[in-house]
Amino acid sequence: RPVVLLVGLALVGLLDVAVPGNVSDGYPVVDQALAGRLAPGHMAVLAAAKVAGSSLSLGCGAPGGVFGPIFFIGAMTGGAFRGLSALVLPGLTGPRGSYALVGLGAFLAATTHAPLTAIFLLFEMTQSYTVTVPALITAIVGLMVATRLEPESIDTLGLTAEGKSLHATTERQVLDRIPVAAVYRREAETIPERATLPEVLRIVAGSRSATFPVLNDAGELVGVLAFGALRSLLLEENLAPLVVARDLCELRFAKLSPEASLGDAFRLLEGEGLEDLPVVDPANPGRLLGLLSRADLIAAYNRTVAALGALPASARPGPKWADSYRVLVVSAPRAWVGRSLREIDCRARHGVAVLAVQPAGRVEPGYEVPDPDRPFAAHDTLVLAGTADGLRAAQAL
Repeated sequence: RPVVLLVGLALVGLLDVAVPGNVSDGYPVVDQALAGRLAPGHMAVLAAAKVAGSSLSLGCGAPGGVFGPIFFIGAMTGGAFRGLSALVLPGLTGPRGSYALVGLGAFLAATTHAPLTAIFLLFEMTQSYTVTVPALITAIVGLMVATRLEPESIDTLGLTAEGKSLHATTERQVLDRIPVAAVYRREAETIPERATLPEVLRIVAGSRSATFPVLNDAGELVGVLAFGALRSLLLEENLAPLVVARDLCELRFAKLSPEASLGDAFRLLEGEGLEDLPVVDPANPGRLLGLLSRADLIAAYNRTVAALGALPASARPGPKWADSYRVLVVSAPRAWVGRSLREIDCRARHGVAVLAVQPAGRVEPGYEVPDPDRPFAAHDTLVLAGTADGLRAAQAL
C-alpha cells in the first residue's frame, strides 16, 4: 500500500506545518502544559491535531507508537477543559497544570483500562498525595466511559482482531476463527422472481431448505423467501394467480461474504431470525455464491471443538467417545491425494468423519474445518473419527 502510505504521510506533514507543536512525541509540549504555560484554546487545537495525526500515521501503515500520543492527548484535553471550567465555575477553577495532569491520567486509564497504573504514575510524577483523589475519580470515570465504547484496551485490541480476545468465551473464539468460505453450501435452491405461488410451493415442497434465494431474469439475487412467509397464504387459494415470488420475498435482507467469520454469521442469523443466509460475492453483491445454514454452522463448530479436544498438543480435555470409536491424527492417505472430501465420501461409505485438516506447507501450523471441495495434498494432516474398522477401510479408499 505505498500510495496510501505516501498520502497519509503527506497529510501528516501538512498538519505538522500548520500545528508545529504536533511534531514528534510531544513530551516537551506536555511539560509546558503541566507547568501551566499553555492557553486552553491552544491546548484544544494541539489535542485535535494529535488525534488526527496519530490516526493518519497508524492508518496509513507508518511505524509509530501510541503511548506518547496518549500522554499528549490526555494532557492537552485536560488543560483545554480548564478553560471550559473557568467559564462555568470560575470560583472553583484550579491552576492549568493540575487540569493537564489529571487529564493525562484519565486518558491513560481509559485507553489502557488500567486505572491504578495511571494513579500511581501521577503520584510518581508529582510526589504528592493531593493528586490522588481527583486522579482516582477521573480515572474511574474515564475507564467506565471507555469500556462502554470499546470493551478492549489498546493492548488487547490487536489480539481481538486476530480472534484471540482475552475476554471472549471459547465458543466465540472458535466461531470467530472459522471463515464462512469453509462451511457454506455452494448449491442453493433458488426461485425465479416471476414464479407463481403454485410454482413456489412446488419448489418448497421438494426441498429441505427453510430459506430460498430469489433471482431476477439476469440471475442476480433480489430477495430471500423464508418458508414461514408462505404459511399465511396456504389457505388463500384466490390469491394464487395474483402473487409471484417477488411479492413474497424479503427485499431487504442480510447477506454474508465468504471472508466473514461464523461468529458474524451467527449474530446475523440470530438477529434476522432465519435458518439460512445467502453468501454473495463481495465484488458483486448480486451474485449468489451459496447458502450458510444454522445447521451447517453448528456442525462446523462441533467438528472444530471435537478436533481441538482430540489434538495431542491440546491442553483442554477432549470429548468422551464411545468405546467403539477412535480419533486418529494421520497424514492424508495416498488414495486420498488429489481427491476432495466430497468425492471420497468416507462418512457415507464407512461412517468416518474428517473433523479437521492442517494443510501441508502452512507457515503457521493450525487445524481448520475441511473444505468439502478442496483436493487433499500429499502431506496434509487429518483428524479422523470413526470405528476402528471404518478408519481402516476409509484410509484404503
